[in-house]
Amino acid sequence: MARRQCSGVNRFGKPCGSPAVGQDGVCALHRLTPEQRLAQSARGGRAKGRNHVELPVPFELVEWIVSVIVSAVSGAHSASHAFDYLAPSLTTAEHERVELHRVLAPLDRPEAEEPLSRLEVARQHLLRLHAEGRLLDAELPPGVLQGVSGG
Repeated sequence: MARRQCSGVNRFGKPCGSPAVGQDGVCALHRLTPEQRLAQSARGGRAKGRNHVELPVPFELVEWIVSVIVSAVSGAHSASHAFDYLAPSLTTAEHERVELHRVLAPLDRPEAEEPLSRLEVARQHLLRLHAEGRLLDAELPPGVLQGVSGG
């Protein structure tokens, strides 16, 4: 069976070439009213639904959820802190809370030692140079060797 071709013309005046749908012999695009065509072109030709997501919840809630998760990933807050915020809003059943906790748990970083201050990093560098014999006691700033055994 031969495919029926749209009886409309394209913007160059040539036959449309799209398959006709329905009994009127035109394609889906030529079936649109001028207002519908204008709306279609305003979307830049994107098909309905592409680049546009209908969320089942308000966007502000999604934005808040993302910000809580980002704060946990970045280390600003712990995963348990994120769980405490998210669980009441996102879960209703115990198995949902367990699953949320399971998903967030890997975000917790192991407890690290207190980061060294820049001054302490410099002090440790000087001590290494001293231990390697590259700096003499007299060349060290005052107090660098305090608290170091064998200094």
